[in-house]
Amino acid sequence: MEFISNSYEDTFAFGREIGSSLRGGEVILLIGELGSGKTVLTKGIAEGIGIDETITSPSFTILNIYDGPLCLYHFDFYRIDDKGEIEDLLEDYIYLKDGVVVIEWGEKVIDLLDNYILVEIKISDPARKISVKRKGF
Repeated sequence: MEFISNSYEDTFAFGREIGSSLRGGEVILLIGELGSGKTVLTKGIAEGIGIDETITSPSFTILNIYDGPLCLYHFDFYRIDDKGEIEDLLEDYIYLKDGVVVIEWGEKVIDLLDNYILVEIKISDPARKISVKRKGF
């Protein structure tokens, strides 16, 4: 599936649409350069799964957890390159039925997972081309 976003609002709405289709246990890998809209998309996903908290990028904390009808486990692996460390961080959260895992810089974990939803965001100013592919779900 592909989507063209022309604004923050478009990206957020597309994330909300993705979020509303989730049932728990999904892992979403976000791939895109800095400023492409990964966190904006995550904010929409959170709203789509019923979370009304303010979503912020976990760039420095690595993981933010948000409670809702489904929990959101929001990772950002921008600053981590060690596969062993990434595996240790993910170990307790992958495929939990009570939540959804969203991973910014998902290309760092794609070879560690069998099932995921891959969302790639490409900048083509002023628009964003967003493509979604599923593996194993």
